[in-house]
Amino acid sequence: MEFSKGETATEADPVTIATSGNGAAARTEPVTTADLGDPSLYINRQVSWMDFNDRVVQLVENPELPLLERIKFCAIYESNLDEFFMVRVGGLQLVVEEGLRQPDPAGLTP
Repeated sequence: MEFSKGETATEADPVTIATSGNGAAARTEPVTTADLGDPSLYINRQVSWMDFNDRVVQLVENPELPLLERIKFCAIYESNLDEFFMVRVGGLQLVVEEGLRQPDPAGLTP
């Protein structure tokens, strides 16, 4: 059986064909498929943003960092929090006002 570059075998025997540097086709490991509907594969954008801001606050609280660096992290935290409430929370409020209650890919509703 011959394959073109990037072509896969049948669903029963999924194999990806790669081309080596000299143009010869070589078989690679079998392709596995994931259930893309599984919410555990996704991270909610707003939750991820707040997790990032939490890590910034942890840097602010680190006494081993110089004071000026800690103050800079305070400014980053404040700026991020302002943007979060102005843009992201505002966007979520519009979604709720429109009555859209569908969960996002991570399985969370607005």
